[in-house]
Amino acid sequence: MTLVSSSAQKNILQKLPGKIIADDKNFVTLQLTVDDWINVPGHPRQRDILRHSKALHWQAAQEATGALKIHLGHVVGGILNNTLYKIDGHTRAHLWETGQLEYPQHIIVTAYRVKDKKELNDLYGVMDIASAAERPSDQISGAYQESGLILTSKRLKNGNIGEALYMAARGEPKAKRSKKKQSFDLYEAVKIFAPELQVVDQLNPDPKVFCSGILAAALIMQTLKPETLEFFRLLGEKRGEKSDGRMDPVESVLDVINDLRYSKQLYYGVGQLELCARCIRAVYNWLEGSESTRYWLKNKVYAYDLKPLIEVLREKKGITDNPRL
Repeated sequence: MTLVSSSAQKNILQKLPGKIIADDKNFVTLQLTVDDWINVPGHPRQRDILRHSKALHWQAAQEATGALKIHLGHVVGGILNNTLYKIDGHTRAHLWETGQLEYPQHIIVTAYRVKDKKELNDLYGVMDIASAAERPSDQISGAYQESGLILTSKRLKNGNIGEALYMAARGEPKAKRSKKKQSFDLYEAVKIFAPELQVVDQLNPDPKVFCSGILAAALIMQTLKPETLEFFRLLGEKRGEKSDGRMDPVESVLDVINDLRYSKQLYYGVGQLELCARCIRAVYNWLEGSESTRYWLKNKVYAYDLKPLIEVLREKKGITDNPRL
């Protein structure tokens, strides 16, 4: 263990913004101006600030007086490599900066010393989720931020992709998750599938077609066979074909989507997994070309065996032994 001298610690503290009120070996208490706090870097996983700034409790906060107003000026930070990061207080910083919340006299920051990025993430995970009831879509938004992903399609930018990521990584719906398995790390999943998410986003996928099962199929196939992107473009544009009472692979998937929607199974995890497996079978039929006996189907396209396919994907992604994915 490397010990840091008192003089070195002093130099580190001098680099922090504001005034030092107290210094404990585990954390520092700082007094900052509001402008200082606004300029403190946000946590790499900060969630969708604009959406959260519209929550009803922030409207009530605009009328805050007394102890509540003082409380709004108390925030938490993390000190990593001599740099102070926001842990909570991202939304308040936005509201102060845009004039939607009255400035407090000053900001009091409890800034915890952390040894590495994981500890910074763990601190954020506890503090910010507790204060904002972070939802899976918030985690996805934070994961986009951390991975540097800027997605523009309506289907992907709002972050409702957790089920698709789970199926693409594990080949099963979340509802069937074994209690023996560790919880699924959405941040890591977004990072692993970032290239495929960017490619699919460029299709501007129709949300009514690219439900979780289809999105999972697209992520799987873009990982293993990128040349199948055209299939998913045709699917999103609903450009399937029929000939003599038979369906081409694209139309066969659209047919399954309609069936599941009418049976109300489209909105359940098991139904989505079935859709994913059938879509992947259709993709392989499409790859064989229109002369193949499997290209034009009179009956429903049957499901592909996902287990061996997911094993290949996990090996390619380097996550075979990763319990969090």
